[in-house]
Amino acid sequence: MNGKRRTKIENMGLILQQIWYEEGISRIEIAKRVGLNKSTVTNLVAELIELGLVEERAQKNVVSTGGRKPIALGLNKEYGVVIGVGVQAEAMRAVTVDLAGTVLLKWQKDTGPITRRNFIPLFLEAMEELSRILEEKGYVHVLGVGIGAGGIINPEDGSIVYSIPLSIYEPFQVCAELAEFLDVPVFVENDSNCCAWGELAFKKGESYRDFIFVLVEFKEERSHIKDFGGVGVGFGIVLDGRLHYGHTFSAGEFRSVFSEGTMPSQFSLSPEELAQLPHNRVLLDKFLHELFSNLACIVNTLNVSHVFFGGDIEGLGEEICDTFMSYVRRNWMYPLPIPCNVSLSSLHDFAVAYGAAGMILDRIFRNRLHQSFWDKRGDKAFLPVLVRHTLPLVKRSRA
Repeated sequence: MNGKRRTKIENMGLILQQIWYEEGISRIEIAKRVGLNKSTVTNLVAELIELGLVEERAQKNVVSTGGRKPIALGLNKEYGVVIGVGVQAEAMRAVTVDLAGTVLLKWQKDTGPITRRNFIPLFLEAMEELSRILEEKGYVHVLGVGIGAGGIINPEDGSIVYSIPLSIYEPFQVCAELAEFLDVPVFVENDSNCCAWGELAFKKGESYRDFIFVLVEFKEERSHIKDFGGVGVGFGIVLDGRLHYGHTFSAGEFRSVFSEGTMPSQFSLSPEELAQLPHNRVLLDKFLHELFSNLACIVNTLNVSHVFFGGDIEGLGEEICDTFMSYVRRNWMYPLPIPCNVSLSSLHDFAVAYGAAGMILDRIFRNRLHQSFWDKRGDKAFLPVLVRHTLPLVKRSRA
């Protein structure tokens, strides 16, 4: 791709970001914010309108000061949808959202144990079922699919490097294998990171630049991984508005400093003890003490502004936020206000799926997609995931 074409596409991405962040923004205001001249913005917006992605809207609450009124811009929410899928040890949850982030459909299915051997057929079955439901509801254009799964995930090459919940112990090129059957871009991400994507992508009115999403799942019913303990904990770490991956994509993988020896559990509690959570109150208090002691040190060391708790731990109620803050205060060494707020996630049971959809929207509006999906139609090149893919999603036989 030549430099001129790349610059054009990058500028389109900047414009789309601003319209995504602020519905009703004008061309003039976009030009001011992104540092482009007005004619460039006008020409690129015209192309986006021609593509059907952007629409002109009636300007609201504008006081006339003479001259021509600025024209408001908005995304065409019906342009297409994105799908987010949370893959757990024995179940899948999916959401479909429009470009505004509105949830159009929720879907879930108990699958039995998901492993390397059956991941692809089970996922394709889910896509076939979702295709039928979406088509019945009139949503026929899909822009991309995001997958969230537990373990060490390399989102750059689309692989699951290592996943205890899915019994995957060597790199699995999941996106490449799914590409053999799906005619739509597919991306994979760690489940805790997906939850962080959800907070980044959908809370557009908030300025969360540095935060940690703490995903806690109680897994006592998942028999095939019971030897690893009954709890899964992971962190999605966002610093300066960007997910922090570490140099081997394992940032956020957690193991307590109190967990010793070769036992695979994340905590000092035994697998038998962890399997009793959250019902055994005495063991739950021990678990929370250990989690909060570790986490408070990380929060104060990184100086994050917010901590979100999500997953099954939300069922313990708002009081866990106050309890955790007591640990943060105990760990804080200065006679100054503690610069951190704590809250439960707003995404609930579908947090991973919703966040996986948010990851796709972020890739749309931040212009960060794989080259192989670039549309090749001459000068009309635009973000690859903005190419609309018509249902059904599964295009090739699995025979």
